[in-house]
Amino acid sequence: MNCTSGGITASVGKPERGYDRAARAAHPAMASSQTDLSEEWFMKWMTHQPTQELVIAVDNGDEARVRSSLNRGAHPEVSVPTDDGMSGSLVSVAANKGHHDLLPHLLQAGLSIEGGGTIDRTPLMDAAGNGHTETVKALLTLGANPLATDSEEWTALHHAAAQGHQQCVAALTPVIPPIPAHLEAHTPVHAASYYGHLEVLEQLAGAGWPLTTGDSDGDTPVHHAAAGGSVKCQEWLIERGGDPRMQNKAGHTPIDKELVIAVEKGDDDIVKSSLATGAHPEVTVPTDDGMSLSLVSVAAKNGHQHLLPRLLQAGLSVEGKGTIDMTPLMLAAGNGHTQTVKALLTFGANPLATDTEGRTALHYAAARGQQQCVAVLTPVIPPTPAHLAAHTPVHAASYHGHLEVLEQLAGAGWPLTARDSDDDSPLHYAATGGSVTCQEWLIQRGGDPHMQNKAGHTPMDKELVIAVDKGDETRMRSSLGRGAHPAVTVPNDDGMGSLVSVAANKGHHHLLPGLLQAGLSIEGEGTIDRTPLMEAAGNGHTQTVKALLTLGANPLATNSEGWTALHYAAARGQQQCVAALTSVIPPTSAHLEAYTPVHAASYFGQVQVLEQLAGVGWPLTARDSDGNTPLHTASEGDSVTCLGWLVKRGGDPCVRNKNGHTPLDVAVQFGLHEVETWLAKNGGAVVRNEDRRVEEVRIRQGRHKDNHNSVLSWLIELNEAAMALIPEIYDGHVLSQEGLTPLHAAALLGASSSVVEAMLRRGVNPHVITPDNMTPFDLARQEGHDPVIKGLQCHQCVKSAESPEYLYQELVSTISRGDDVQAVSSLLCKGAPIESMGGCTALRLAVTTDRARTVSLLLASGAFLSANMLQEAWKSHNVTHRVLASLTTAYCCRLRVEQRRLLKVSRALVEGISSLLEDIEGNIPWLAVWRRGEDTDRATLSDLLAKAAATSCPVTAAFLQNAGAWPFFSQVSGVSALHAALDAGHQAMAEVLIRHLGACPYVPDTHGRLPVHMMSDEERQRLEQRLFEAEREKLQDLELRQKADCEKAAARTALDVQKVLFDNHKNGDDKNVSADDFRAALLLASRKGLLQLTHLLLREDCHLVDEVLEDICATTALHQAASHGQDGCVALLLSAGANTQQRDRYGHTPRLLAVMFGHTSTADLLAQQDVQDPPCRVGTTAKQMT
Repeated sequence: MNCTSGGITASVGKPERGYDRAARAAHPAMASSQTDLSEEWFMKWMTHQPTQELVIAVDNGDEARVRSSLNRGAHPEVSVPTDDGMSGSLVSVAANKGHHDLLPHLLQAGLSIEGGGTIDRTPLMDAAGNGHTETVKALLTLGANPLATDSEEWTALHHAAAQGHQQCVAALTPVIPPIPAHLEAHTPVHAASYYGHLEVLEQLAGAGWPLTTGDSDGDTPVHHAAAGGSVKCQEWLIERGGDPRMQNKAGHTPIDKELVIAVEKGDDDIVKSSLATGAHPEVTVPTDDGMSLSLVSVAAKNGHQHLLPRLLQAGLSVEGKGTIDMTPLMLAAGNGHTQTVKALLTFGANPLATDTEGRTALHYAAARGQQQCVAVLTPVIPPTPAHLAAHTPVHAASYHGHLEVLEQLAGAGWPLTARDSDDDSPLHYAATGGSVTCQEWLIQRGGDPHMQNKAGHTPMDKELVIAVDKGDETRMRSSLGRGAHPAVTVPNDDGMGSLVSVAANKGHHHLLPGLLQAGLSIEGEGTIDRTPLMEAAGNGHTQTVKALLTLGANPLATNSEGWTALHYAAARGQQQCVAALTSVIPPTSAHLEAYTPVHAASYFGQVQVLEQLAGVGWPLTARDSDGNTPLHTASEGDSVTCLGWLVKRGGDPCVRNKNGHTPLDVAVQFGLHEVETWLAKNGGAVVRNEDRRVEEVRIRQGRHKDNHNSVLSWLIELNEAAMALIPEIYDGHVLSQEGLTPLHAAALLGASSSVVEAMLRRGVNPHVITPDNMTPFDLARQEGHDPVIKGLQCHQCVKSAESPEYLYQELVSTISRGDDVQAVSSLLCKGAPIESMGGCTALRLAVTTDRARTVSLLLASGAFLSANMLQEAWKSHNVTHRVLASLTTAYCCRLRVEQRRLLKVSRALVEGISSLLEDIEGNIPWLAVWRRGEDTDRATLSDLLAKAAATSCPVTAAFLQNAGAWPFFSQVSGVSALHAALDAGHQAMAEVLIRHLGACPYVPDTHGRLPVHMMSDEERQRLEQRLFEAEREKLQDLELRQKADCEKAAARTALDVQKVLFDNHKNGDDKNVSADDFRAALLLASRKGLLQLTHLLLREDCHLVDEVLEDICATTALHQAASHGQDGCVALLLSAGANTQQRDRYGHTPRLLAVMFGHTSTADLLAQQDVQDPPCRVGTTAKQMT
C-alpha cells in the first residue's frame, strides 16, 4: 500500500521574481526552507490503523469511511506530506481533491478551515488553484478567509486566475475587493496576464480590478503578458489603456521584457519579433548580486550561441555591457558552453580581456574544470611567463582540484611554478583547496613544497592555516605530520596572529591540545596584542574560553589599552563568557582609576552584562584615567537603557569628569539627541549658554574635517576595507571648508577605480556637486584622472518609471522614517527631485528631524539654502550639533564662492557677504541677516538681487530677498532678477527664484519681455507643468481644509477653471468658462497668490483686471492681493494695467489696504507705482498710516 497516497499536489505555478518567471505548473518551490519532519510523524501515525484508513478515505473522497475511521479513534490532526517537501492537513487534502462533502466532518473533528502543517497555501487556495468551484464555495460558506495570502502574497484568487479557472474566479471576486491602482502589488490581473488567460482578465476587469497596476518591480500586466508570451493578452490590455512604452523599475518596457525572456530561453523567433517591434537591445538584466548583464552576456551565459549574430547585428558589443566586469566570453567559458565560446571568438571577442581581478575567460574555464572550453581557449591565450607575478589559470585549476585541466595547461606551455602577487605558487593553491592529487602531481613536475610565499608560508603551512580556520582536526594533524610549521602567523585586521588565536577566534577548542602539543603558546604570538582568550571571549565561544582557562591561559592578561578578556566579553554582550571569566578575574577597586568592564558594557549598551558584573561586586561608579564614569561612557555610546539602569542604582547624572564635563555634555558634544533629551528630563541638566553651544558646533566642524580627511585618505591609499565604515560610522558626503566631498577631492587628486567603486557601493552618491556645480566626474575629467572616471562609470543609475512627484513623496517619506542615507541616495539616482514647487523642502525636513547623514547628502547635492533655515536650525532644540555643523559649513563655503563671483560686479554685494560670513562664523550665527543701511530701500536691494541673480548667487539672493528685495522689480535697469538670470543663461538660478524667492514668470520687464518666453520650449513646458501641479495641490489642500460649504465650493470652482484654462493654454483647446466662475476663480487666485491661474485668467479676459470681484466691499483683484500681502500677484496685476487708484466701497486704495493689514513690502511695491496717495473715507492716507 502506498502510504502517501493522500499527499497534496501543489496547485499552481507562480512566476519567479525578476525575469525568470518560468511556470512551475506542477510543483512550485515554497519560500520556506524549514526542515519538514512531517513524513517521520506521518509514518508514526500510519502505524495506527484507523488513522491510516482516515488518510486514505479523505484522499479517495469516501465519506462513509471517513466517518467510520473517526468514530474508531483516528487522529484527524495527522499532517500529510506534500509532493513539494512540505506538509498539510486533511482539510487541505480534501480541498485539493475537491471533496467538499468531507469538509463538515473534518471541521467537526477539530481541524482548522485554514489548514495546517508547514505548507503556506490554505485549503481555499488549493481548491481554487485546482478548479474545484463547489469546494471553493463550501469553504467560503464555512468561514474560510478569502484574503489570506501565501508566502508570495498570493490569495486564492491569484491561484484561480493563474490557472484560468473562471468559475472559481467568479466565486471569489465578490469576496476579494480590488486593490487600488496606485498601490504597488502583484495582483490576480498580473497572474492571468502572464499565463495568457484572456477570459479571466475580462472577468477581473468587470469586477473592478485595475489593468495598469505596477508590482514591486514596476511591472504592469502588459509586462507580465509580454514575459509570458501572450500576444492576445498584450493586445487586449493595450486596447484598455495599458501603455506598451511604460518602463518598469529596471527601465524595461513590456516589449523589452519579452526580448529579455526570449534571450534567456534562447527563442530566436521571439527575439527577432521583439526587435522588429521596437524592443531596445541595449537593455540590461539585473543579477542576484546587484550587477547587470547585457543581452549578449545573457545569451552567452545560457549557451545560446545561435542568438549572437542577431544581437550583434542589433548593435550590441561582443564584449558585453552593463555593470558586471565579466565579458560574455568569460560567462560562456565558466559555464562550459564550448560552441558559444567558439562563436564568440569567431565574432571577435577578445580572449585576453580581464575582469577587475585580472582573470580571463581561460581562468573561468580552468576554475570550473571545463576541459573543452580550455582546449578552445589555450591556442588564443598565450602562457604567462613564469617570472611574472600573476594569478594564472594554473593557480585556478590547482585550487579547485582539476587535474585534467592542469595537464591541458601544462601541455600548452603554462608554467607550473608561477607565483601570484602574494608569491603563492600553484602548489600553495592546491594545498589551500585541499586537493592532495593536484599537490602530488605538481610536486612530481617540479613544484617545491618548501617554497615560501610573502607571508613566509610553505604550501603545507597554508594547508595548515586553512585546516585550523575551518576546524578540520584531521587535516591539521596531517599537514603537521607532513612538515607544516605550527609557528606560522596569520594576518588579520590589525596585525599577525598565531594559529592558537585563529582557533580561539573561530571557537575550535578541540584543536587547542594539538596546537599546544606542537609547541605553540597558549597566550598566542605575532604582532596583535589580543590573547587567544580575548579572541574567544569577544566572539562568545564559551567552551573555548573554558578550555583555554583549563589549559592555563592567563585571565588577567591585558592588551595595549588595558583590556582583559572580560572587557571583550562585556563589550560584546557575551553573557556566558562573562560568567566564566568573573570567577577568575577579581573586581577593580572603585578608588582606582581604570577603564573597567563596567565602562565597556555601559558604552555598548549591555544591560544584562551590567547586572552580572554588579552581582559579583564590580563597582558602578569607578572612573577611568580621564575621570569618566560608566554614566559618561553610556552617554557617549548612545545607550539610554544603560543610563537609566545606572541612575536607578545610584549613578549621579550630574557627575563631572576631569574636564568638567557631565554625561549631558558628552551627549551634546557627540550630537546624541535621544540621550541628551533623557538626561535633561532625568536630573542631568545644567545651565548652558549660547556661547557654549557655538563652541560645541565648532568642535563638531573639526570632527567633520577629520571625517573628510579620513575618508579621503582611504581613497588615496586604496583602503577598500575601510569603506565598510560608511555610512554608519563615517559620513561619505561630509563637506570640506571648500565645499568638496571626499569623492570630489579624490577626483582632483586621483584614486584607483576599485576604491571609487567600493565607495559607491556604500551608497555614496556620485552626482554630488561643488558650489561651482562640478560633479566628481567633471573634476576627474578636468584633471585627466582616468581611473576615477572608470570607477564612476561603473555606477549606472536605473531611472525609475515613476513620476518625479511620486519619487519626491518617496524621498520625503524615507526622510520622515529615519536617517537612511543610502535609501535617499538611491532615490536621488532614480530621479527623485530634491525640491518640490511648494511646501516643505526635503532639506528642511531633514534638518528639522535631525537626519545628519541625509542633511550632508542633500547639501552636497546642491539643495537650496534659504535665509531662514540657518536661523531656524540654531533656534531649534531638536537640531543637534552634527546638523548645525554641516549647515554652517555649507552656508559659509557657498557664500565664499559667490563672493568671488561678485568681486568685479558689486562692492556692496561683496561687503554684504563679508558681514554675513562674520555673523555666521562668529558667536551669533542665528542672527545672520543682510545688513541694510538706513538709506538702502527695497528698490536698491532689488537692484542688488538682480546683479546676484545674473551672477548665479542663490544664497546671496535668498538673504537679499529676506531683507526685502523684490525678485520681479528693478528700478535702475528695468530688468528683474528673474530676467537677469535668464539673460545670463542661468536656468537653475531662474528656477530658484521662481520656486523659493517669489519670482513670477509672467511679469514682463520694461521691454515687455515675459520670462517664460525667454526659456526654451522644453524648459517653459516643464516649468508651467510644475506650476500647474503646485497650484492645483494648493487648491486641493484648500478644499480639504475649508469648513464652510461655500468656501469648499469656491475651491472646487477654481480647480475646474484652472484645469480648463491650462488645457486651453497647453493643448490649444477652446473650452468655455462662465463669467461668474471666472470672477470667483480670480478672487481666490488673487487672495492666495496663485500666479499662473491669475495669468491665465487675465489672458482670457483682460477686462477682469479692474472688475469688482467681491460685492460687499467692492474690491478688485488688486485690492484682494494687496490686503493679503501677495507681492507677486500684485506685480502681475500691475503689469496687466490694474488701477492702483481704484477705491473700494470705503475709499481704500490697494496700497492703503496693504498698510492696514501690515504688509509693508506690498505697500512699498504699490508706492513705486502710485503718483497720488488719496485718503480713505475717514481722511487717512497710506503714508500717514505707515
